[in-house]
Amino acid sequence: MNMTEAFRATAPHPFAYLITRDAQEKCNAMGVSWWTFAAVNPPTLAVCVGNKKHTLDVIRRTNRFSLCLPDQSLREQARKVCATSGAKVDKVKELGIELTAGQTGFPILKKARAVFECEVRQILDLGDHSLCVASILAFSEDQEQEALRTTEEGYTL
Repeated sequence: MNMTEAFRATAPHPFAYLITRDAQEKCNAMGVSWWTFAAVNPPTLAVCVGNKKHTLDVIRRTNRFSLCLPDQSLREQARKVCATSGAKVDKVKELGIELTAGQTGFPILKKARAVFECEVRQILDLGDHSLCVASILAFSEDQEQEALRTTEEGYTL
């Protein structure tokens, strides 16, 4: 199966920053488009993260993340978020990612169309990626913002 063709055939996808915070209070952002709602009651979403990603290591240790749909104006920053490893660089500081405390006190993207503050219930190993199934603890939106999406060509911004 050619996954690139599958991405292209189903584009555009809603793009999001997956925000994590480690035990030392260091925040990180990872770009994702492999996420979906998984249940209404209780409110649940699921996100796929590569098994070798720093972000997944932090999620496994903390069981928390926020999923934030960045505004269109953050397209260039989002490209850099996707091209940079949080294990090697403090992306929040280096890329000027503006975070604020969400309804639960967990960090969220300041300039976002929609925000989901989540607590992980289960992580399923699927091969080269893991599926993080999480309860949505809080939701907020800013209707003035326009959500960033992948391009019509597929898995790019």
